[in-house]
Amino acid sequence: MAVGSSVFIANLRKRVLKMKGANTNERDWRRLLPFPDVIAAVEKIKNEPWDDFASRHGDWGRDLALYVGRLRCGLTLKELGAYSGMNVQAVSQAVMRIGKRLKREKELSMAYRNTLIILGENKA
Repeated sequence: MAVGSSVFIANLRKRVLKMKGANTNERDWRRLLPFPDVIAAVEKIKNEPWDDFASRHGDWGRDLALYVGRLRCGLTLKELGAYSGMNVQAVSQAVMRIGKRLKREKELSMAYRNTLIILGENKA
């Protein structure tokens, strides 16, 4: 249990996630990054509200938010599906699809890095 300001918790979370080999309850610490913050960051980068792109099949903004939610927020596929209105299999495919695209598309990779910067997660 950690008690403190949101800045203190965010800094503590970053330090804990950098620890390797320790019993850090990594998934619990990842959950301290709220998915609505991820949505807000992606909305800012796309300059478009979540509701406009969340249900668009293959939309890079939706898929990027799901990817960050999976890797940085520690959310399950089912939890991400609840946010996006998608089933578990569709969320899984979206996360895999964007992961592959991030490796080959420079602009998308920049959007990912900018999302992490906005979230204070500047280490990719």
